[in-house]
Amino acid sequence: MNHTCPPSCMALSHPEAGFFLRNCQVGETFTIEAGHQHQIIFLLYGEAVLNSEERHDYHISEGSFFFCYSGYHYELQPLSSVTLLGAYFTTLGAACDLTTLTQLHKRQRSFRYEFTTTPFNEPLREFLHVMHRYLEDGIACKHLHYAAIQQLFVIFRFYYKPKTLLRLFYNLLNNDLSFRTLVQNNCAKAKTLNELAALCGYEISVFNVLFRKHFQGITPYAWMQEQRSHEIRKVICESDLSIGEIAARYGFSNPGHLSSFCRKFFGCTPTQLRAGHKTTEEQA
Repeated sequence: MNHTCPPSCMALSHPEAGFFLRNCQVGETFTIEAGHQHQIIFLLYGEAVLNSEERHDYHISEGSFFFCYSGYHYELQPLSSVTLLGAYFTTLGAACDLTTLTQLHKRQRSFRYEFTTTPFNEPLREFLHVMHRYLEDGIACKHLHYAAIQQLFVIFRFYYKPKTLLRLFYNLLNNDLSFRTLVQNNCAKAKTLNELAALCGYEISVFNVLFRKHFQGITPYAWMQEQRSHEIRKVICESDLSIGEIAARYGFSNPGHLSSFCRKFFGCTPTQLRAGHKTTEEQA
């Protein structure tokens, strides 16, 4: 049984982040597709072989973890029965975590990156033991999961050496995450592109130039609409709010405008979207 947040929970407005648990057997393949989320995979039990753009036929041992950059594709093939605990997120911890790592990255000009795994230490092992229990008990509360992601980064910052973290998160830091983090952290607070630029501390013209550099292949407006569509779809499908309440919550002047928005992004009305999700859940 899953224990989830009520629709009014403020944690639902946080950047998408949380944990999952998977059990895989020999002959199965656990796949992480390239997308908008980063993941950290903790191998609680068993052994496996990892293949990705970074390493091929790389042996992963029990009691170690590795970072999956959002832009890469990963395949994990178990050598025995394995239990994986995964953490997913779009931004790198809190501002203090990001500042420490970006400063270190700028100082380490001669640093040579090589993909590798990192072993659990005792504080991390204790944290993972508790999260394993929560996940086995079906606790899907977003408030808990988002807070636990922050706790995970605190454990990294205080219980792992800076150079270990630099190696772990090198792909993020090498792509200058600072601007991306600002944009992703402030997107939910802004209703317009000008508001988003102001929240990030840039004039709109400068913001547009930086956005094209860091978010290639999509305009700022289209990206904002895409993020908004993900959130609206989630609320329509997973909450008990009326369509009128959802329209008001997201600044639509009436439910008809929300319906037009949904037809554009999802190919159906809000009512059809909710009904389809409910049918899928019932079948599952």
